[in-house]
Amino acid sequence: MTPAATRAWLMMQPKPHALRITCEGDVSLLEVGNTAWVALGKTIAAKSPDLIEALDEKGVLIRAVRPAEEEDDTRSSSSSSASVTRDPETIRFELFAKLLAEAYKHANEVAFGKMVELFVVSNKRAENLEKSLASTDRILRKQFEEALEREPSEGSVLEQMVAQFAAGAGQKTQTNGAPKPNGKA
Repeated sequence: MTPAATRAWLMMQPKPHALRITCEGDVSLLEVGNTAWVALGKTIAAKSPDLIEALDEKGVLIRAVRPAEEEDDTRSSSSSSASVTRDPETIRFELFAKLLAEAYKHANEVAFGKMVELFVVSNKRAENLEKSLASTDRILRKQFEEALEREPSEGSVLEQMVAQFAAGAGQKTQTNGAPKPNGKA
């Protein structure tokens, strides 16, 4: 039984509180505690046990496994699958599954590649827009500061607008400032 298979067996529900490991007649008790499952799997595989028993908090047996028998089962299943692969229909089905998997793999690679390209182009465009906006903002600020520093000339648009506004406000006050009637008495 490989360390990965041992770890998978250990992690089955309910999870064990302790393990009783039998190696060539020698029985040892291993507390699980907060030990990592990977470390437990490697430790147990290194001992090459004859029997592994999972125990709960009260010491009651939850499950047990003989790693040597598990390896024999996997060997026999692989040899039986070899005899099945000689069937022409199975070979055809495996070929179809392999080609389909390769097609999905290629399609996913192309799709993700295009998605990455689009993302890169979008990022470059956003960066260019930000640079353009920053330079436009900088130019406008510079023009505004220059306009504030120099005295407005007689022909400046700003001065004309202010003069027209002041003239209109002055005309309103000359007409007594009384509102016009709306036709009702």
